[in-house]
Amino acid sequence: KACNCPRDKALILMMVDTGLRRTEVCSLDWGQIDIASGLVHVIRGKGGKARSVVVGATTRRALLAYKRTLFATDDRQPLFQTNTGDRLKSMGLRSVFKRLSDASDVYLTPHVLRRTFATLSLRSGMNLLYLQGLMGHSTIEMTRRYVQMIDDDLIEAHREHGPIDTLVKR
Repeated sequence: KACNCPRDKALILMMVDTGLRRTEVCSLDWGQIDIASGLVHVIRGKGGKARSVVVGATTRRALLAYKRTLFATDDRQPLFQTNTGDRLKSMGLRSVFKRLSDASDVYLTPHVLRRTFATLSLRSGMNLLYLQGLMGHSTIEMTRRYVQMIDDDLIEAHREHGPIDTLVKR
């Protein structure tokens, strides 16, 4: 709700829907996104590694709404742009997050949104190996560090799979 322009909304949705790193988001061009399928090709990931991530329908609609506000949107144009059409860089992204944090009273950073992606994906039932691939982690241990289990998750998991109650139900 604090996003008062299409770019900010598309940016937040993109980061929560993909778990992309700050530098990965800033380096994206329009040509790296297949709006029809939602496939996003990250060419310059951490360590120079390329990978693919996916955006859902809601994020794609937000990206298209944002695209309609831009002057130039050919495949080589940066996905997220400043008001003058230049690439949104790290400090510009930081300013966007500061403004949105102040407006919403919610602490927002690119890393918080990356962690949110990991946690929500796992809660929704995503396989940990798929999550590892989407996040661009070289080890499953790194992915596990990102996933924050909260007490409610643990209670629900035990309710469904606790050994004693499971045996008693049979």
